[in-house]
Amino acid sequence: AGRTDTSGSVAYNQKVSLKRANAIKDGLVARGVSADMIRVEARGKSDLLVKTADGVREPANRRGQITLE
Repeated sequence: AGRTDTSGSVAYNQKVSLKRANAIKDGLVARGVSADMIRVEARGKSDLLVKTADGVREPANRRGQITLE
């Protein structure tokens, strides 16, 4: 799952978070993980690691998250 901080529009953040998630997927596939086993999610500015007001740049919220199920 790719995530962003609260700066930028909703549409922009969705695009950035999808790009981030796909970069993680590409890295895992390059290391031998089957692409069929990976689900990519773009979560934008939902589920912030550090709660901030809208429009705040917070590096900790700009992240990718890998969950094993």
